[in-house]
Amino acid sequence: MAVSSPELNPPSAPSSHGGPADAMLAAKVSLRLVVIFALLAIILFASAGTFQYWEASLYLLAVWVPVSAVSFTLLVRNPAVIARRLQGNARSRSQRALVSAFRPLFFLMLFEPGLDHRLGLSRTITGPVPRSLTVAGDVAIVLAILFCGWVFQVNEFAGRTIQVEAGQRVIDSGPYGLVRHPLYAASLLMWLATPLALGSWIALPLFALLIPFFVLRAMNEELQLTRELKGYAVYCRRTPFRLIPFVW
Repeated sequence: MAVSSPELNPPSAPSSHGGPADAMLAAKVSLRLVVIFALLAIILFASAGTFQYWEASLYLLAVWVPVSAVSFTLLVRNPAVIARRLQGNARSRSQRALVSAFRPLFFLMLFEPGLDHRLGLSRTITGPVPRSLTVAGDVAIVLAILFCGWVFQVNEFAGRTIQVEAGQRVIDSGPYGLVRHPLYAASLLMWLATPLALGSWIALPLFALLIPFFVLRAMNEELQLTRELKGYAVYCRRTPFRLIPFVW
């Protein structure tokens, strides 16, 4: 679920719809969604040791439905967005190092809520997560995913990496008028809401360790954008908050 935010909007060529290329792209998107959903379900229920884990079932629904809706809406309206995200562009050396350093944390995070459910740690140590808070976590996840869809509508070049090319300009409208890295902001909200949606107080501190990951990624990308993208420094002064409005 983690995504990056290039804040760039180079001109795009018009694309045809309904051709073989779009059909192939739709098939790739469908396959990727199925694989990701299946892996996530396996991790959650296997770590919990049971299918009697209603929080996981609701969480999977809260992720699957909006992600699928956003993906296929973009596929119809602007397939170039989906095609670009499926390419898996290479990261810079500093970005690769940062992702590699945090990758074990991402894997561990996916297992801990299920293990907590199996061992009953939160129920024993802190008391169970209230059902209302679990549902609120799922609602936050849905809203964050829909927010990502808004970001992609405003900036079709939003993605995992920064690629400054000729003709690109700074985007300052829509979500980019609120924070400079709206995709990171939405991703952070999704991750922080996940342990609550999965009914685990114990997992929350582990998920909170992602805060420095997004902070470091945002700062690293801004160094490159300030150097290479004309007008970005002015945009930063005009939009002072990186991830959370009125906070940072």
